[in-house]
Amino acid sequence: MNARCRVSRLQELTGPPVPRLINRWPMESEKMHIPSAPRRAACIAVLAALVAAAAPCVGEAASPSDPLSELLRKRGNDYLCFRRVYDEAHLKRHRGQVTTAALLSLSASTGDAGQQVWVKLQFRQRPDRKAVETHANVGASCEWSATANRDTSGQRLIATYPREDGFSCLAMYNNTAAEEAGTLMLDLSRDGRTLTVHLHEEGIGLWGTVPEHATADDKAGAGGKVQAPLKPGPEDRVFRLMRADAAECAAMETVIDLQH
Repeated sequence: MNARCRVSRLQELTGPPVPRLINRWPMESEKMHIPSAPRRAACIAVLAALVAAAAPCVGEAASPSDPLSELLRKRGNDYLCFRRVYDEAHLKRHRGQVTTAALLSLSASTGDAGQQVWVKLQFRQRPDRKAVETHANVGASCEWSATANRDTSGQRLIATYPREDGFSCLAMYNNTAAEEAGTLMLDLSRDGRTLTVHLHEEGIGLWGTVPEHATADDKAGAGGKVQAPLKPGPEDRVFRLMRADAAECAAMETVIDLQH
């Protein structure tokens, strides 16, 4: 096989030869066009506008929903009422539960810091089936947060609460006491018909009382009513309440006189 045949055969196997690169200045038609300074400024302005327009969409997609605040805005000055009375069949299935009924009202006010949600909660409890029922009242202020179920150390706050975002509520002993009385979380269903309350396992202080370690001034403000916090057992930490007529919560509204 002669040299020309060998070259033709090699090209069939490897493809056409790569053209040789020649070092030269680019021709005028090949030069990159660089816009003038005014045109560059205009391009930058358009790009900035596009980025700014896209930013809210990103934020909205990442922000968790807050159905409770929206529901309260529609109600105006009215409060929402939720309740649950546990029948004997339920209490037989949950032998450790001492709560026989729960009543809760929600209201909102708007101030410099935005919307504030207020909770009044009343439990009827019976330690055993023959005992007389007692009432336990809780008053709390709540705020929505994307990290509501994390404490200041980043630890999970309430184990039974299934999400990170939500309404975290700080209970109060009365309208003047500086000490916090405990934590609870609220989980409203999307249709607004049910509300699940999650209590912290360490307990929650009751409205109108003070703990034993309270100062003399706080004890005087509570009328000397010293009472230990409500310590919920494993079956008294989560309560799924149903929407009720506002009249159901009317009596409790006067008992727990949260000022906001």
